[in-house]
Amino acid sequence: MTTVKKGRLYLLLFCLVPVFGVLAWLSWSLVASENDRVQDEYGKRLGSWSRAVSREMDARMSSLLAAEQSRWVDLHEAIALKDGVSSAQGEQALSNMVLTALAQEKPAYVRGYLVVFPSGKISTPESDPEWLAAAVGKSHLGGSLLQEMRRFSSERTDARYSSATEAAGSGFTVFWQDGDLFALRPVMMPDGMGAEGLVFRWERLKAMLLSTVNPILPGGDLVPIEDGQGGFVLGSLPIRFLPGDRLADGYSPGMSVLRWTLAGAWVVAVLSVSGLVALLLAMMRLEQRRADFVATVTHELRTPLTSISLTAEMLEDGMLAPSKLPEYYASLRRECRRLEHMVENVLAYARLQKGGGRPMRDTVSVEELLEPIAERMKERLEKAGFEFLCSIPHAVRIRLLRTDVLAVEQIMDNLVTNTIKYGRGDASIASEARLNVQVGGEYLMMHFRDNGPGISSKNRKLVFEPFRRSREAELGRKPGVGLGLSLARGLARSLGGDLKLERSNLSGAAFLLTLPLGAGTD
Repeated sequence: MTTVKKGRLYLLLFCLVPVFGVLAWLSWSLVASENDRVQDEYGKRLGSWSRAVSREMDARMSSLLAAEQSRWVDLHEAIALKDGVSSAQGEQALSNMVLTALAQEKPAYVRGYLVVFPSGKISTPESDPEWLAAAVGKSHLGGSLLQEMRRFSSERTDARYSSATEAAGSGFTVFWQDGDLFALRPVMMPDGMGAEGLVFRWERLKAMLLSTVNPILPGGDLVPIEDGQGGFVLGSLPIRFLPGDRLADGYSPGMSVLRWTLAGAWVVAVLSVSGLVALLLAMMRLEQRRADFVATVTHELRTPLTSISLTAEMLEDGMLAPSKLPEYYASLRRECRRLEHMVENVLAYARLQKGGGRPMRDTVSVEELLEPIAERMKERLEKAGFEFLCSIPHAVRIRLLRTDVLAVEQIMDNLVTNTIKYGRGDASIASEARLNVQVGGEYLMMHFRDNGPGISSKNRKLVFEPFRRSREAELGRKPGVGLGLSLARGLARSLGGDLKLERSNLSGAAFLLTLPLGAGTD
């Protein structure tokens, strides 16, 4: 790439950098503003749903505690009437009977029922070894429960900041004590104020309450009030509800219309710039190829013209012996044919590129088409020191095809020219070229190959590129402008066939020319 071309590319990039910088800043500003708006809207919606489910959990817990209250009262009255037991006869006996009746229908979220006497003694019929060990091992538990209940009853602390709260309408005081959640209500006993109630299985109670929340707020959680910050404090429990960060209704602060629009705009901008850079590079490559083409054609024209001019001057000045004249006349004819071949290739390629001039097709047999072409190929190759072998089975010779005879001749002529230039291998091995013709389906298949050095893998993709010549050809100063094979493929495709470079384990270059068979009309 020349300095001028690099300068153009750098200038384009220099102009694009500030443009993209401004676009990036605007996009960032818009996205930041949109993100704040979306997050605010999402937060409001999340808060609204959180308050709703908090009220739902409060209502469910209040109903649950009210039911427990009713069970205590109903069992007290029923047992006192049925068994004739009264407080005067023994509060402990009555409480034990009530506890036994409650334990028989204990819900899954209840760990145990208990009565705390004014002395601090705990009475419970529970057979849960874990609960018995905990109750017996904590001699201070009964006194602590009474103290906490009395403190709450006397102070009525604000539930939003307290570790205890009173469930509305149930008479129960719910609080945490030594890691367990208790619900107790005061009971007047002969010896003073006692309490009765229950201790919850917190994990099961938590799962039961969250079952009403998960369909709406799948990330929600319940924690003791002193263990967390933020969220929503329940009115019936000293519990804090943490709603999480997502709703289950599909609403999320994801890609908004603005973000999709910006993303689309950036994609379009990047594609446009990529296309612009690709176009600029293509134009630079085209300009380079044009310059190479002009230089190559100028060189290719200068060489035969110089030879023709020198020979003409020598003839004009009578400097040549009569015995040498046939040799120089042959040289003139050879250089003229070389010029004619090059000019014809350039003009034919120009016609193909413009799409002008449909091929003049005639219906001929394979024998009528290839016999004269094979004769001319043999003549040219043998003059260049190649042995030519041609194989056309009789069953193939009689097949008909409708094609342009002159176009096929030009294709094969270019293949022969390519072989003469590049198909000569080791001097110790006789150079040869082969043409094998066969039928494949509805196509006539002509395999043409030589036994030369072949085409390297890195040059295979460049074989049919116009005005492109391999480095080996440039270094070897082979004549030509790099149009022969590109023109041959173009002509083959204009006839409804194709020209391909075959892969083979044998040495040399192998080409496959296919032409459609049949005598159909255009």
